[in-house]
Amino acid sequence: MEKYGEILMVCECNQNCYYCLGKQMNKLQNVLNTSSQLHFSLWKNFDSYIAMLRSNKINLIYISSTIGEPLIYTHIDELFEYLSHLGFTVGLRTNGLLVNEHFDSIVKLNGEISVSINSLNKSSNYAICKSNKLFDYKQVLPKFISNNKKIRLAIVVNSFNKLEIFNMIRLLAEYKEAIQYIQLRRIYNYYETVNNEDTDAFDYIMSMINKYTKIGSYYESDIYDVFGLSVSIWQDIFDKESIQSFNYFTDGVYTNDALLVRGYEERI
Repeated sequence: MEKYGEILMVCECNQNCYYCLGKQMNKLQNVLNTSSQLHFSLWKNFDSYIAMLRSNKINLIYISSTIGEPLIYTHIDELFEYLSHLGFTVGLRTNGLLVNEHFDSIVKLNGEISVSINSLNKSSNYAICKSNKLFDYKQVLPKFISNNKKIRLAIVVNSFNKLEIFNMIRLLAEYKEAIQYIQLRRIYNYYETVNNEDTDAFDYIMSMINKYTKIGSYYESDIYDVFGLSVSIWQDIFDKESIQSFNYFTDGVYTNDALLVRGYEERI
């Protein structure tokens, strides 16, 4: 079983994605502004969480969020350095809009870096997340290539971007030396209220991806060769017997429930 820690930043976001998991977490919304800029040395239960990871011999930590953008956090670069100094392998999950501003710190991370992309088209991107700013892949990916660093790119498939997916992969493939793999994700909703258009969008991508060569699998995710890139299909959360995450929300709540909405809401 693969085990890792995940620090979920309770902070603001520079996008407003309609499918955001954090929007399902009503109790988390109530504490959004209480820990967003607080120095991590003052986070409630943080030392206990780190001790718990060590006692379980967990050496991998991802900096992520269900509701905000980790790179907005004022002390993010210092947090990277602190966790690395403690001996953890540190990874990052981000929407990528602030990667350039923090590149010198990010490129030093020895864990997986994942950038989530909604679209490379401004109108589609705005429809999805109410932002006109796109991930600047033409500037960012060459910088990773220059540093011999590969990252994961994640795309949440939905009704607004479904017809762009394969063209996005084709454009990104021009920088394949910077890309470990691309993950296509189904919209996840704990309350099972995903609309039919988004469900149909993912089913459409599934029908199209099967035209490409399957080259392997990672736990429950099949992997295909698309334009020379490895593309994995993430249909659901991994089986609890395959992967276990120990999740810490920066307002002090931590849980090892793979279902983050349930894990947080039931601990409050």
